[in-house]
Amino acid sequence: MLQRLLALLLLAIATPAISQTWFWKDSHGKAIPDTPSQKTVNGVGAWLLVTSDEDWEAKWDTPSETIPAFAQASTVTLGKHVFILAFVANPTRSNQGDVNVTCDFEIERPNHVVTHQSDIECLKGKPLGSERTLYLTKQIVGFVGEKDDPLGKWIVRITIKDLNRQVSIPLETSFTLL
Repeated sequence: MLQRLLALLLLAIATPAISQTWFWKDSHGKAIPDTPSQKTVNGVGAWLLVTSDEDWEAKWDTPSETIPAFAQASTVTLGKHVFILAFVANPTRSNQGDVNVTCDFEIERPNHVVTHQSDIECLKGKPLGSERTLYLTKQIVGFVGEKDDPLGKWIVRITIKDLNRQVSIPLETSFTLL
């Protein structure tokens, strides 16, 4: 299943407040402010994560009662893998029950070379689950540092766009290739 309740890295999505705004909460229920890699805009939540967990898929593909936890990667050594995962919560459903979420995806290398793709399908169709369900988008990027790759800070940017609600959520994270 491509949906789970968010409690990754001790974070969880709170139930919607009266204003229908999502708040990220820690394991004690305390609100966590938006960060560059995790935000809520007009009731839609989004999260961008770089993980070193090679078994991220097995951690994700568990019963909904199981709360997966991922290791966040901030450094990568040559030859090691990381995976870039994007999540969305509370995507707007059309009158027919469909969601329509696209992503603009960008990676900037330390030498300022940028790879960019726009309007990639990230989540579309009739999702299972409630508003509290966290969905893993289709855009999963694997990265392994090779000897010809520039060393230094790699910046990952993604803009999650809920086309049904006309909401854009820009996210950014990074890792350092050593």
